[in-house]
Amino acid sequence: MHIRQTLKRSEYTNIVNRISVRYQLRPMTKEQTRQYIDYQVAHHGGDPKIFDESVKDHIHEFTGGNPRGINNAAIACLLYATSKRSLRIDEAAFRQASAELHWN
Repeated sequence: MHIRQTLKRSEYTNIVNRISVRYQLRPMTKEQTRQYIDYQVAHHGGDPKIFDESVKDHIHEFTGGNPRGINNAAIACLLYATSKRSLRIDEAAFRQASAELHWN
């Protein structure tokens, strides 16, 4: 059930009355996903080249361009790379990170 449908139910009236801002992010395109990952990594002091371009594409495909999903997938890849002391996130790292989180 979609959250909008759920919130229409009468038992959620109090919650709905407390929500002051409603906004739904649209999925990003593949190019926007690449740029978003690069921006976030650079903004936090990293080198965007840590992610192979193919991995950014896999992240986009896996998440459907959903920003929260992109964040979660990228973080999982970064955590996996950190645990392996790797300076690159390649397709193998992406597969391993997704397997560990039961995404595949």
